[in-house]
Amino acid sequence: MRKKDKVVEVIDDDFKLPEWIKKITQQEIEDEIIRILLEEGKIKEGEYSREDLFSVPS
Repeated sequence: MRKKDKVVEVIDDDFKLPEWIKKITQQEIEDEIIRILLEEGKIKEGEYSREDLFSVPS
């Protein structure tokens, strides 16, 4: 088991995010997550609000 304080080896420190990822909005990310959850049957249409799915409890 690895401890949290171990050093992580950097495999590719020149990695650049693709431009399409940089341009995607929070709304688009949430839409895609909801689409996948519905498609996989994890949730049903109208079962949860966007706020229920993506808000962080305090």
